[in-house]
Amino acid sequence: MFAKLTGALDQLSSREKLAVGGMGGAVLVFVLFLGIVFIGGALSEQQDRIDSQRQALADLMAKKDEYLAAQAKAAGADKSKIEGNDINLTTFADKHAKAVGIEFKDYNDSKRPLFLKKRQGGGRADEKPDLIEEQLEVTFRRTTLSSVTAFLDRVDGENKRPLAVKRLDVKTLWSDRAKLSGSITLATWKKPEGDS
Repeated sequence: MFAKLTGALDQLSSREKLAVGGMGGAVLVFVLFLGIVFIGGALSEQQDRIDSQRQALADLMAKKDEYLAAQAKAAGADKSKIEGNDINLTTFADKHAKAVGIEFKDYNDSKRPLFLKKRQGGGRADEKPDLIEEQLEVTFRRTTLSSVTAFLDRVDGENKRPLAVKRLDVKTLWSDRAKLSGSITLATWKKPEGDS
């Protein structure tokens, strides 16, 4: 193959050889130009990303003390909310559901211990939990979206006690697309009985 190419070049006149050489050089310069543009562009993008990450890190470091102070304040507030938590999830759910026009069909409540500190030996059977998580799953049928969102707003507005929506499952009805059915799982956290 190389011999054929060399033979073909030998048959060209000096003017044709000069034109082929010039075209080859132009192609080589163009390929180098494209390589430099693409590599330079990629490096520029990398540098921009690095600069934005450095700026974000500098912003985080500048607000570190403010964040730690706010976090400590929130932890103190959360602790006092948990210590004074006397909420009954069933009563709470019924009261707010009736206020927004939802009728709950089923109530499934459960409790589970939470161990916040790392334990030695892995044995938790005889240890007292740090917190108790109480959950209540309620189901509803043929309810409007506005009623469900109004109920969720009421749960979200409850800032005196630790209360959260752990799960929300919603489906539209085939027979009436404006109506919903589904379930909402509420959770709260309390100190174990006997703790002060």
